Amino acid sequence: MSTAAQAAKMATPPKRWMIWTGRVLSAIPVLLLAMSAGFAFARTPQVIEGMGKFGYPESKLLLVAVLEIGSALIYAIPRTAVLGAILMTAYLCLGGPVPAGRPAARAAAVATSAINRIGSENTFGAELR
Repeated sequence: MSTAAQAAKMATPPKRWMIWTGRVLSAIPVLLLAMSAGFAFARTPQVIEGMGKFGYPESKLLLVAVLEIGSALIYAIPRTAVLGAILMTAYLCLGGPVPAGRPAARAAAVATSAINRIGSENTFGAELR
């Protein structure tokens, strides 16, 4: 693609439906992590039992909740969305459900990471042009 064609593509404003689709897709992982952090802050017996089942001590529950909220907030800010997407993907795939060894959790983490990527490209890529 020539530089003139690239410049014309960048000058064209994105369609409205693309921006809103990206916003909705971007909200899904943020809401999932916020909900998870809310359960962690509440310290329900199910959360404590689940942490123990996956091999994490109860003392790390607050740290997990703060990391979830922090990465969701960083992702929600357009200027830092790329860093937030990386942090959310790293949390979901390296420190969260995937190391726990549950196939359904792996599928959910991969799907959430894909939605995360698609949403950030449609929303924040369009807004930062």
